[in-house]
Amino acid sequence: MEIELFGQLAEGREAIWEEEILQPLTVHELAEKFCLDIELVGLISIDGKQSHWNDLVTNENRICFFPYLEGG
Repeated sequence: MEIELFGQLAEGREAIWEEEILQPLTVHELAEKFCLDIELVGLISIDGKQSHWNDLVTNENRICFFPYLEGG
């Protein structure tokens, strides 16, 4: 699977990386596995479609985590 982090979620780590998992995981389990601060995540996409914490991901997916939008 390809995982991409945007904005402050990518600070101090690679913004894009590839990983393999042994079984499908929920997006929430994936975020915990890679120590993402879930309080900072405002939007999740799987293969370009807006997704939710309980959606399942596999090695075939591209998952993007976006922080909350700021500004005005």
